[in-house]
Amino acid sequence: MPNVLTSAPAVEPVTVAELQEHLSLATGQQETLLGRLITAARLSVENDCRRQLVTATWALMLDAWPGAKPIRLPLAPVQSLTSVAYYDADGAEQTWDAANYVTDLYSISPRIDRAEGVSWPELETARLLPVTVTYVAGYGDDADDVPQPLRLAILMLAAELYERRELNTPETLTPTIGYQRMLGQYMRPDYEAR
Repeated sequence: MPNVLTSAPAVEPVTVAELQEHLSLATGQQETLLGRLITAARLSVENDCRRQLVTATWALMLDAWPGAKPIRLPLAPVQSLTSVAYYDADGAEQTWDAANYVTDLYSISPRIDRAEGVSWPELETARLLPVTVTYVAGYGDDADDVPQPLRLAILMLAAELYERRELNTPETLTPTIGYQRMLGQYMRPDYEAR
C-alpha cells in the first residue's frame, strides 16, 4: 500500500533563522547544512506521528478494495479528498463518483467508506495497484499553521542532529524525553512508523 508524495510542501515548518537562534549561531552560518537538518527533522517528526505538517498532496495506492472495512488514510490531518480512481474490470481508468462514498477526514484516523447500499466497483484483476486515492494533507500552507509542539520537536531534533553530526551510530540518536513529550498528543496509535 504505497503512499506517494505527488506535491511536496512549499515551506518547512521551521526556518533556518529559527534554528540558528535555537543553536545560538550567528546569522548566515551553516545555512545549507541547517536547511538539510530541518528537512530531515521534519520528515522524522512526520514519520513518528504519522502526520503531514505543511500542505502536501499524496496518492495512496491499493491492490484491492478493503472489503467490509473503510479505506484508512495513512496521514492526518486531511484537508480534502481529491479523487478515488480505479481501473475497472475492462482495464479502463475510472474516477469513482463522490456520491458513492462517505468520508471522515477530521478524525485522528481519516477514512473513506462506501455509501449505504453501494458496493466497491469491480477492479481489473491483472493490474497491480488498481486503486489510487489522491488527497491533500497538512495543517496549512504556512509554518505558523503547524502546532507549536511539533515545530519545537523539529527544532530539538535538528539541534541534536547538528550537535551530533559527526557520530554515526543509531545509539547516539535516541529520542529525548522532551522530543517524545512534544509529539505525545499528536501520535497516531492506528499506524506504525513508515
